[in-house]
Amino acid sequence: APDAATAAAQPVVFSMLADDAAVFAVLEQGGALAAMAPDAVHVNMATISVAAAQRLVAAHAARGVGYVAAPVFGRPDAAAAGKLVVLAAGAAEMVTRVRPLLDAIGQRVCPFGDDPLRANAVKLAGNFMLASAIEAMAEASTLAQAHGVAAA
Repeated sequence: APDAATAAAQPVVFSMLADDAAVFAVLEQGGALAAMAPDAVHVNMATISVAAAQRLVAAHAARGVGYVAAPVFGRPDAAAAGKLVVLAAGAAEMVTRVRPLLDAIGQRVCPFGDDPLRANAVKLAGNFMLASAIEAMAEASTLAQAHGVAAA
């Protein structure tokens, strides 16, 4: 996560924090966003709510800092291997500017247009599908086991 001093010196700042609260703790309370140069681009890779994304879009615009939402699908081992799937959205010139960096950390970059909220909505929808599939498999397994079918 960027701190204010580090963020001030960078043309592109990446962050990947745990949740909405962590993002705002670093960017707002920690001063990282205020320290970024007006021509900088912040690439937020956190999985955050759409409401938090709306707030970030407005905060970055007010500071004149570029903003790209780029949440990812992939576990830490996929990240270490450069095999993340990156969902990217933001102003075209900002996404173009950071695209080589996104390509370096992901096996695939999926662009979702100029509205950063789209990338966050797609990430949340994907997480919902994964959680629902896991729940459905558990329910099906429980039903079968309740009727004498051995667990595989």
